[in-house]
Amino acid sequence: MPETWSLDVVADPASSSIVDQPLSRALGNALNWNGLMKLAEKHAIRFLHPCICTNGDDPFHVDLWEGVPLREVIWMVKPKANIRRVCYQSYHAENLAPFQGSLPLSQILETPPGQNTRRARL
Repeated sequence: MPETWSLDVVADPASSSIVDQPLSRALGNALNWNGLMKLAEKHAIRFLHPCICTNGDDPFHVDLWEGVPLREVIWMVKPKANIRRVCYQSYHAENLAPFQGSLPLSQILETPPGQNTRRARL
C-alpha cells in the first residue's frame, strides 16, 4: 500500500476557499507515502482512543492511533481565505463505503490530537 498511497488536499471548487499550494494527483504533487513519512519524522503522534463502532465484532474497545496530525498537512497547502471546514474521506477496499467526515478548520489547527473538545460534566 505505501507505494500506491497518496493524498489530495485542495480547495473545494464549489466554494470561494483558497489555498496557496494545493496538493493533488492532477497537479503531480499529491502527498505520497514518502512525504508523509518525512512529516512523521518531526510530527508523529500516538495516543489511545476509546472506540465505539457497531460495524464489527467488538463494538467497544480501545485502539492505539498513530500518525501525523492533520494540522501539519493543512499547513503544507498554506490555507489563505474562506476556509471554514475541512472535509475528509478514508480509503476502503472495493464494496466498502468509506468513512467521511468534516471538522471546523479552527478545531484542526487548535485542538491537540487525541483531545476531545467535549468535556464530561460531573
